[in-house]
Amino acid sequence: MNRNLIFWDVDTQVDFILPEGKLYVLGAETIIPTLARLTDWAARHKVLVVASTDAHQPDDEEFTQYRPHCLVGTPGQRKIPETTLLPQFTITVSGRDFPMLCDTGRSSSRSKSSMCSPTPTPRLF
Repeated sequence: MNRNLIFWDVDTQVDFILPEGKLYVLGAETIIPTLARLTDWAARHKVLVVASTDAHQPDDEEFTQYRPHCLVGTPGQRKIPETTLLPQFTITVSGRDFPMLCDTGRSSSRSKSSMCSPTPTPRLF
């Protein structure tokens, strides 16, 4: 693993990136090819990938400011395929579900945990 680099992937989700998304950012889909190249490069070169996803419940207070988006378990809450590394599981922090991807060398089944264990290598999402 390259210990001198980190690829930080923030909220590359359907609801933000694709025109049909609930809180679409105008023109965001134009960077998908670049995101795909960066993600592929990081995976090939064993660069640590840290990624976040927005994850809301239907009654989230944030929806007083923004339209509902990235509801847990909906298609819009998923990462776009171009930035998804497998396998997947969920880490829960402060009572909220934050979908994460972690290469632990295990199967790709989903589970919930308060921490990513065993220590993930080489990528933590």
